[in-house]
Amino acid sequence: MNTRLVPGTMLGLAALAVIPGLSCRWLAAEQPPRRKYVYQIPAGFRGWVKVEYSSPTCSALEDRDGHRVVDIGADGTACTRHSRAEGWTNAEVRYQRDQAIAEAPKGTGACCQPVVLPKGVDPEAVFVWWGMGWTCRKIEICTFFVGTIGEYNKSRGDWQKFSCGDVS
Repeated sequence: MNTRLVPGTMLGLAALAVIPGLSCRWLAAEQPPRRKYVYQIPAGFRGWVKVEYSSPTCSALEDRDGHRVVDIGADGTACTRHSRAEGWTNAEVRYQRDQAIAEAPKGTGACCQPVVLPKGVDPEAVFVWWGMGWTCRKIEICTFFVGTIGEYNKSRGDWQKFSCGDVS
């Protein structure tokens, strides 16, 4: 049996030995922090909110205090030419410049289903229920609800009013 290597094989094997070390360093490299999105809604607003992203006819988002700010109009809508950041994990909803509105407690249910608050939670407390997201004619649409559990349960299907027909 011949154990002699084909010319160039040693070079290939040496390269394969170096690649994992390079990729580990690349993966460990510090990634730039993702900018937090702050959704500012009008004081006292209750209901469904719709935000359109990647809409060429809309303005860019404003950067304030290191955050990308989405100003929601009195009708509960906003649009921007920026694309949407992945996930809701780096977002918060505020009444204008107030403290963030808490997300609905864990275990209250999935989007658009009837919900029940856990014991000890004030039924008049205002929460954010993250909603649906879809793409329509290359414009990303995301919705969420702001209000009490009673308000949410009464209007949980109303996100459907945001159809493709009303895209900017």
